[in-house]
Amino acid sequence: MSLPKSLSMNRFLALVPVAVLLLAGCGGDTCSSSAAEAELLPSSCTLAPNTTATIQVQLCAKCSDSSPACTGEFVNDQIELDPTFQQCQANAGCAETGCAISNSLVTCSVTTPASEGPVTVVAGSTLLTGTVNIAESGGTSCTL
Repeated sequence: MSLPKSLSMNRFLALVPVAVLLLAGCGGDTCSSSAAEAELLPSSCTLAPNTTATIQVQLCAKCSDSSPACTGEFVNDQIELDPTFQQCQANAGCAETGCAISNSLVTCSVTTPASEGPVTVVAGSTLLTGTVNIAESGGTSCTL
C-alpha cells in the first residue's frame, strides 16, 4: 500500500520553509578565526618589567585573510603571542597566495615578566622566535 501523492507533497512543502530559514541564518558570508603566520618580529626592543606592554608583529597574510588580532602571555619563561586572522568564505576564491597583503601589522598585548633580562618571544603558527630585553629603562611597546 502506498501513500497518496498529496501526502508526500505536503511533507515536502512543509520542509521547504525550514530549509530556507536554515540557509538564511548563515548570512551572506561566514568567517572563522585561524592562526596567523608571523613574518617579522621586533629585532631589538626593551620593555619595562611587570607592565602591560604591546608588541607589534608583521604577519604573513593571504588575500583571504582579514581583521588581524593578537593575544599574548608570559608562559614557561617566554612571551607567547597568538596572532589570528578572520578567513571569510566570500574571499575563499581569491587568486593571491603567500604573503600577498602588506597591511597586516598586528598589535599584541602582553604582561611582561617581573624579572629583568632577555626573554624569548614566540609568535604565530610557525613559531617564529625573537628576543626582547626586560629592563627598568624599558618602554611599554615594541614597534618594527
